[in-house]
Amino acid sequence: KIEEIGLPLVTMYIGKARIEVMKEEFLRTSRILGREDKAKALVDYWDAKLGLVRGRVGTIPPEKRLRVYYADTDILHTEGGAWWTQDLLSFAGAVNVAEDIGQARETTMEKLLEWDPEVIVVSRTMGQADKVAGILKDPQLRDLKAVRSGRVYEFPIGAFWWNRPSPEAPLGFLWLAKTLYPELMADIDMKKETVDFFKTFYGYELSDAEYESFITGSTP
Repeated sequence: KIEEIGLPLVTMYIGKARIEVMKEEFLRTSRILGREDKAKALVDYWDAKLGLVRGRVGTIPPEKRLRVYYADTDILHTEGGAWWTQDLLSFAGAVNVAEDIGQARETTMEKLLEWDPEVIVVSRTMGQADKVAGILKDPQLRDLKAVRSGRVYEFPIGAFWWNRPSPEAPLGFLWLAKTLYPELMADIDMKKETVDFFKTFYGYELSDAEYESFITGSTP
């Protein structure tokens, strides 16, 4: 209908995108807006940061990679291998325990207990109480390796969720790799990385309080 009235139409993947698709969409959007220079700088940034992460975690043998479960809006809402989370976890050196459910985004308590992940990472939900505390206190989950070891973490949110496809996604890759394998990423200063990103790509000077709000969910 839009094309019929003479308006140009461009289809974007965004939420279902994979890494290479996202980079291409940055470039495509920049051509439409006449800002190819900005998009090229962003794509170069993605390549540099993802290359850094890959170089560090690439030394981990397959059998030593942490088995990780991603929880989205609730503990049984996850993502199989067909979604963005697959790229996020695998690039950060983790094994997505839910990979085999493919296009699905839901699982069962029985399956989660069977997977018994070593780490659980959760998406922060606006207006929802501390999800990490809820998972750690849930009697149904108490026997999971991740819960017993206290390895349950909540993704930060900057201008957008760091666990979702957006220009800020490399910060999520860096944060996750550092969270999972701190010894391999000891020299990575997440505050500096975040401040530099916001200044370079958003033209914004991020305050200390704003950065802390990204990480903790507090009000700056």
